[in-house]
Amino acid sequence: MISVVIPLYNKEASIAQSLKSVLSQEYDDFEVVIVDDGSTDDTAVVAQGLDSSIRYIHQENQGLSEARNTGIRAAKGDFLVFLDADDLLTANTLSSHLNNFAAHPELDASVCLSLQAVESNRSTYLWPLKSSHLDMHLCHSNISPVHTFMLRTRVAREIGFFDPDLKACEDQDYWLRCAASGKRFGTNADGMVIYRQHGQSMTSQMSRQLAHDGAIRFK
Repeated sequence: MISVVIPLYNKEASIAQSLKSVLSQEYDDFEVVIVDDGSTDDTAVVAQGLDSSIRYIHQENQGLSEARNTGIRAAKGDFLVFLDADDLLTANTLSSHLNNFAAHPELDASVCLSLQAVESNRSTYLWPLKSSHLDMHLCHSNISPVHTFMLRTRVAREIGFFDPDLKACEDQDYWLRCAASGKRFGTNADGMVIYRQHGQSMTSQMSRQLAHDGAIRFK
């Protein structure tokens, strides 16, 4: 089974579309774990009204990393996918990752393609995914958005949790720690996710993003 962990805060406008992209997967042996990090809008009503099988966890606001960590603790699946509530999985995302693990059982994490959709000018472009040596590329940049990864749950239990002290680039830090411990990454060219960049997203605030990138490199 796969656990799709969705951390969110005040996402009533986007969570329905993200959830539908998960519930429409070709592969159907998965659970959805939503971790609501203290939302004050109608996120709970929208999310819980879509499907009765969704596991909904509410906690006091502690930040994105702690919400993901709660999801890791609650996950029952053999594999983990972290989906932010703005973003989408295409229909074969889960099945293509599993096919990649089946073809390459030595892998600890599978990384698929990402189509970036920029809300401000309605443009799209494909996030460049490195074909090999992903551990080395991680030392220089965040190689791919967090929802392009599928990770074995046992590996997540080994590595531990996302660093709650990091307010950005916490995913790059997590994958770097995986790589530093010898975990193996492999590319999945058959799967693709959609990363929706809106005006409030971290990647749209470039100066702040660059400062966090520098901090991660120093660490």
